[in-house]
Amino acid sequence: MQTTAAAHRPRLMVGVPTGYLSPQIQPPNVDYNVSVGVELAPGFGVSLDGKALLVGPEGHQGRTEIIGHLEDGSYKSRDSVVLRSGDDTTVDGFYDWQDYSLKGDSREFSATGENALKSFSVAPTENGFKVTSAYSARTWTVSHEEGKTTVRSDYDKAERFDITTEGSVTTVDSNYPDQDFTVTRKADGSSLIDGHVNPEDFVFRPTESGYDLKGFYPQQHFRIEQAS
Repeated sequence: MQTTAAAHRPRLMVGVPTGYLSPQIQPPNVDYNVSVGVELAPGFGVSLDGKALLVGPEGHQGRTEIIGHLEDGSYKSRDSVVLRSGDDTTVDGFYDWQDYSLKGDSREFSATGENALKSFSVAPTENGFKVTSAYSARTWTVSHEEGKTTVRSDYDKAERFDITTEGSVTTVDSNYPDQDFTVTRKADGSSLIDGHVNPEDFVFRPTESGYDLKGFYPQQHFRIEQAS
């Protein structure tokens, strides 16, 4: 059973990017996003900088398709396939730089991308967990403190995050205020992501075949289809 303190901790996860949430069809800064996120469902989350849909090693075993191409079939590069088998997870994107291999479970795993810049490992600590990368700006220490969870980079000029949960609302407070957002969980399993402006707002909801993540613009829509 969780203690009262643990029950009020934010539900965080670590993962690799499979969908970029920017309304730009060719999103900016795809070489970098924060690998720590707020969990939306087992194995899925939104990165703390609000840039990406993250996929971790937990969740549906077997094949999951993440479908982000536009209605006319264009931009297949927004699609990816996730395969989970035991402790092995692969993410197969359209381009090689979108591919990842994850080994382990949600508490402790390694993620291998195209190069060292896209690779990291995760391990539990006494009061949280640590994401370790060859690059200090991508190394994160997550600590559960009294009343909040802090996420700090080894690079002193990188983003810093304080995350709190009260009731059904998780608040992400960044040292870059334009990155702040909340996640409100609903009883039906859906979540509302609320940023500063309409293109930063999303609805994540379960469907009969998986999940659906929908933003303000048509190109901010990702369907998550899990094979039975």
